[in-house]
Amino acid sequence: MFTYTDLLASFRKGLRNGNWRRLRRLEKALYMAALWYSRRQGTILNEMVAGGLRIAT
Repeated sequence: MFTYTDLLASFRKGLRNGNWRRLRRLEKALYMAALWYSRRQGTILNEMVAGGLRIAT
């Protein structure tokens, strides 16, 4: 389960330490879509999406 604040904190940390540059384009797109969705709808409960986000973070 991911919330918007958790995702945003991980995103900012990834920008600071340079991990964001190492992600593939598709992983970045998934992460940005998850950020948008979690901001609009709340938490992300889908296990498939959450698994993809765990890999990206």
